[in-house]
Amino acid sequence: MLFCIRMRSAPAPSHLICLMLVGLSLATSSSHARSLTSDNPQAEQFNSRHHQPSPFIIENQQRLLAQTKDERVQTHFYRTVHSLEVLNTQFFDLTTGSYPTAIQWTSAFIQTQLTSTLETSLRLYPQSKDNDDISDFIDHYIPQLTSFFAQQPVNDLLQNEANDDLLWVVLGWLSASRFLKAHQKIYGNKYANWIPSFEARAKLFYDAAAKGWDTRLCQGGIFWNPHLPIPYKNAITNELYITASIEMYLYYPSESKHMRRKYLRNAKQGYTWLNHSGMRNDAGLYTDGFHISNMTVAECDVRSEQTWTYNQGVVLSGLRGLFEVTGDEEYLRDAHKLVRNVIDCEGKIGQLVRSGVLEESCDSLGICNQDAQMFKGNLYIFRRKFQWKSLLIDLLVIRNFHAPSCTLLLEC
Repeated sequence: MLFCIRMRSAPAPSHLICLMLVGLSLATSSSHARSLTSDNPQAEQFNSRHHQPSPFIIENQQRLLAQTKDERVQTHFYRTVHSLEVLNTQFFDLTTGSYPTAIQWTSAFIQTQLTSTLETSLRLYPQSKDNDDISDFIDHYIPQLTSFFAQQPVNDLLQNEANDDLLWVVLGWLSASRFLKAHQKIYGNKYANWIPSFEARAKLFYDAAAKGWDTRLCQGGIFWNPHLPIPYKNAITNELYITASIEMYLYYPSESKHMRRKYLRNAKQGYTWLNHSGMRNDAGLYTDGFHISNMTVAECDVRSEQTWTYNQGVVLSGLRGLFEVTGDEEYLRDAHKLVRNVIDCEGKIGQLVRSGVLEESCDSLGICNQDAQMFKGNLYIFRRKFQWKSLLIDLLVIRNFHAPSCTLLLEC
């Protein structure tokens, strides 16, 4: 069955958005675009079904589709191309290098999906420098990526945004760096000069966010927002910290041993703390986070019981990475268990599923803000990243153990 997401609060004509994927990439830009319309009355009138891609994209798309006989790939790629073109022409301002109706973290998340989709396009089609069709397709979107980088408000983000916002930026520029390295292997140094700058920004934002790790309160965990007078340690910030830490470790194989050990240590201790923090409810779902009622006692003792879909998804990618590096199967067991908890949570405390469809608590009232409108896409994306990488495991015993769970994920 399709993994569908109900978005009653979205201004799109349909309240059901079925997210489609091409390999590890995510052909979900159109659903992101709908999310961006909530604060823009003019954009609310936009209907992507009526948007016509540029003549260049139509011609280029037809040539690319002709290179594969796989109808599923053709269908997904068609939707991906259409979604990227809608996102690029309707919601991105090249002069300001921004998505004007987006907030900071959703902008970073969308940029991540842009580069993930472009990287997957390289893998889908013949990897040859003579394949002008895929090269032209990618060239069409590079100005968007570099403009976003050049005009990203770095100082404002570092000085005023919360740690989770900074970590979304880290994942974005790691994704962009991986994409350009993959491009470089095929097409040479055409865009290679951007790689050091993208890498440096990822490191800058990671180091800034990592300063939020604290053991004085709650024996660990990273603060959500260092600018708040009352500290709060929440699920999403710590899940992003785990995922960004292991991604930094995996991306920088030539980094000094000290730095790589730091990234791995941060990921491992981050998950150890989160796993034992008591942040999951009786249904096994991560709640929003912890307040501290008594700063002298310094315990995380007031839990916000609100559940969100993305709190059940972002950590999956981190757990997959931890298993990849350590070989500790317990990380995969925990990840599979969390996914099963989401699938089985209907009718339980903090449920995120109704009638077999993912749903935020704000959906039924139509009051979800832009943050909540994006959450289900986050869950879907990180679940798929975990799922497909887990399916590539070579160890027979582990593959046999995970086969039933992976089959279940493929059906969802």
